[in-house]
Amino acid sequence: MEAKERLTPMEIAKGKLMTFSNSPIFERNRALAKKFQGNGWALTCSTASHNELSAIIGGEEGTTKVHDIPVELPELPLIRYQSDWADTVLGRSMNWRAEQNSAPSWLTRATEGAECALFQLPRPDHRWVVKFRGKILEPFNYRMAGWAELHEIMEHGFLLDRTGLIEGLAQKSQVRLQFATVADLRKQRGDLLRSTELIRTINNQEYGHENQKTDGIQGSVSGTRLRGFDTQTVEGKIQPDKWRSCADDFNKQVRDRLDRVFAVIKRQDDVAAAAIKRAIRFNDGQWSFNDSVKWMTSPGQLPYDATMVLTGKSWEINFPDSSEPLTVPNSTGMRAIARVLMCGNIACPCALVVDGPLLDEFLGRPSHHKYFAAIYRRPKVECGGSKNGEVERAICAAMRLKAGWYYLADHVIAEDSELHTVCGLPAGMVTLRRADALEGVRDLIKRQRARLFFCSEPTPQFTRILADIEAGIVFARKQEKLLEQVQPKSEEYQPNIQKAIYRIKTELEKMGDWTSRYDRLANHFSRYIKGGIVFQYTGPYRWKIEGLPETPDTHDLATDHVQFKRSRLAKRKRQAKPKLQAMRALKISRGSA
Repeated sequence: MEAKERLTPMEIAKGKLMTFSNSPIFERNRALAKKFQGNGWALTCSTASHNELSAIIGGEEGTTKVHDIPVELPELPLIRYQSDWADTVLGRSMNWRAEQNSAPSWLTRATEGAECALFQLPRPDHRWVVKFRGKILEPFNYRMAGWAELHEIMEHGFLLDRTGLIEGLAQKSQVRLQFATVADLRKQRGDLLRSTELIRTINNQEYGHENQKTDGIQGSVSGTRLRGFDTQTVEGKIQPDKWRSCADDFNKQVRDRLDRVFAVIKRQDDVAAAAIKRAIRFNDGQWSFNDSVKWMTSPGQLPYDATMVLTGKSWEINFPDSSEPLTVPNSTGMRAIARVLMCGNIACPCALVVDGPLLDEFLGRPSHHKYFAAIYRRPKVECGGSKNGEVERAICAAMRLKAGWYYLADHVIAEDSELHTVCGLPAGMVTLRRADALEGVRDLIKRQRARLFFCSEPTPQFTRILADIEAGIVFARKQEKLLEQVQPKSEEYQPNIQKAIYRIKTELEKMGDWTSRYDRLANHFSRYIKGGIVFQYTGPYRWKIEGLPETPDTHDLATDHVQFKRSRLAKRKRQAKPKLQAMRALKISRGSA
């Protein structure tokens, strides 16, 4: 017989350890041993947890020998906002400046019948114009606060669209503010909300009243709470504290803004500033404007400086630099120039300049926008809010919003809209950026149809409105995909458009004689029409184009596209959050091994 091999005690212990390593207890102890020690805390990662985290981030690590073979973790792509044509359009529109800060040439004709006027120029200019006693002052910068308040006081006698400033006020007073105005707040009794700061006494003498002295209120401001003494002594009597309401504080801010506006006007015409300031009245919390001269607050239909009319195969052009009409043959370059001029001073991408199926899609947009009135400020409409009306509740239900979620309103159903006069829908705040929001309006119209025309057919006008809204829903669903095609199509069309416009400029220089100045038209186009992916006209003239369908509002399209991109970016970040957390946990567990 072969003698048994004698084992040392160390070898016997190793054999027992290898046998024990296959047991569940050893696996559990091994998992507990993998710890990352920190400042008073520890993180453990078992094999099962490791495999689960790897599955989340897309790894292919096995269930055994997790840390024996180093495996590279996948790199997640960076989620960043990508700029494209829409950001260029909005940026150029915001940064556009008139040449030498001069007033538009059509402004004199627009204010011919008014001795005094105050209004804002259309976008992208947005400057404020003041005309006093037949003299038009140099337009003022619109970025300074106070012009909108002065215009609203002059036009309405009170301030409008201050929902955002008094949103907390509405929640405290439980006042239903569907279209909240300061004039509506003045009708409420008592102090609605305490001010968050101690305010100075309003000097009423500058606005039609004598100085009224009030006892000072001693106290201090800490955070958002106003703390003061428990009592006040007035004429030897102890009375409870009476703080000024936020309406008084708001009026003080309005007065300060108006004073800054008057100071700016005074630099050009001190008589005009004094006359406007004297016409402003502040009495019992009400702002008013009273002047013997009637002021123009809206220019109405804006006149044109130049015209381009497509008649057959040629364009007839009239513009101030030429003494007689010019005739230019129709071509791709002329149609591109006409569409750029049609947008005014707002930039236009190449995809909407050249003829093509994408332009036809936007030109075929239904006319559902005409039933809604656009608003400058975009208030939040919260789901389940106490001030929501029937329209707001229907839109929240159609958008499937949860309690506490909200949408930003960009349009309203006004009282003169056909949705109110014909369909019987109440006034309300809506958004036209989402197809499901329009579905809520459509559902309301169908309810009204069942209610109003229970025993008879609806009127043709009612049927037309419902058809326009349904067509708007179809277009809103595909609008996001259409806007995504603008960037690649613009890159595709850019070389051809640039060559076509350059060819037109070269041909115009060779046409005409000393009477018909085609060279001046060519110089005007060369100087003021430039661009790459996005073209923009930066000249001083306002052009009227006839013979072509009106180019879509590129500013609104760019705003919608940016909103869509930000929504998709937020969704991608929410989807990538679990992967990032899993990646972080795996890195910590490997560092502890």
